Amino acid sequence: MCSQRSLVSFAVVQHGAAPPGRIVESDAVPHKPERRQVWEVKVRHQHRRDNDYSVLCQAKTLQEPSRAEKLIGVGAEGAGKREERKESEEKAAAHMLGRVEKVAFRNTLRWDPRVGHAFTAGGVAYQVEDGALRVNRSGLYHVYSRVELIFRRCSPTSSFVHTVFVMRTGHPLRPLTLMEAHRAGFCSRAAEQAWTADSYLGSAVRLEERDRVLVNVSHPQHLSHSHDGNFFGLYQI
Repeated sequence: MCSQRSLVSFAVVQHGAAPPGRIVESDAVPHKPERRQVWEVKVRHQHRRDNDYSVLCQAKTLQEPSRAEKLIGVGAEGAGKREERKESEEKAAAHMLGRVEKVAFRNTLRWDPRVGHAFTAGGVAYQVEDGALRVNRSGLYHVYSRVELIFRRCSPTSSFVHTVFVMRTGHPLRPLTLMEAHRAGFCSRAAEQAWTADSYLGSAVRLEERDRVLVNVSHPQHLSHSHDGNFFGLYQI
């Protein structure tokens, strides 16, 4: 006879009552009559002795909600709750690729969230209106950005500034600089010619819930048209 435990050993089956290897269900009465116990039985070992088959089994109880509980939704999560739990268990992360601009060149860059391997996960949202990645969880994040610029008539005085900053609730008009690079002296001293320069920024930073992270470039008109050459992202550590 099975005891009321999650893992139990039970049953001595007389010879002829059940053939070797047959799965036998327990007739144990559940402790709570209003809930139905489903016994999942697995034969682990058997041997024959004195014309008896002694079957050693393990059983695991699986709780299943009653019909009344199912009707009122107890014990069964809705699709919305499952999605919320899945999202909360995902690591907060995002990766944006460069967007080709042909008319308006903004210092605060916009990104393409749908091309290639761009994605958002774990509650991070991309804001189309200002190019920001908004985080919905406070914590430590690795934030990174790369930009690639092509100067058609590069000279020794050519330069640019690459900045990653955050707009924080409570400080709407004051951007907080997270990282910044000043690039200069990358062009040849020879006659003016086309030249490519890049900048990569990456660091671990502490972000707060609802922070908006953005990227600035001082000369956006020189950005290359490469999606993979320009990117921006973050992930929670």
